[in-house]
Amino acid sequence: MLISTKGRYALRVMADLAEHQSENFIPLKEIAQRQEISEKYLESIMKLLVRARMLSGMRGKGGGYKLILPPEKCTVGAILRLTETSMAPVACLEPNTPACPKSASCRTLRVWQELDRLISGYLDSVTLADLIQSDNNGGEYVI
Repeated sequence: MLISTKGRYALRVMADLAEHQSENFIPLKEIAQRQEISEKYLESIMKLLVRARMLSGMRGKGGGYKLILPPEKCTVGAILRLTETSMAPVACLEPNTPACPKSASCRTLRVWQELDRLISGYLDSVTLADLIQSDNNGGEYVI
């Protein structure tokens, strides 16, 4: 499993919005500048997050984006599932994949199933609130 640039950027944007949630709508330009990501690329990510009802967007003066859910309710797993084609560690566990003819005798299948379960469990246990908590790194986060 390799997380795409789109997935990493979506996490950074969501963490940025969580960190600045005391403000109302945050202009895309501000987010792009803080995260050093092009506005053009962020537009496609924002559309995806708005369609998934993770963000609210408003056009015009005073417009921008804001979180719909509180940071404690938004998980890394939910965000990545929007941006990634698959989170499976091996092809035979990808969604909508026909059953492998060797699955009944596959000695490694349990390993991959458990790894998939652990990855999903971990990503679903980390929230935006966890990402923005200050610790010994001076409050900076890198994804």
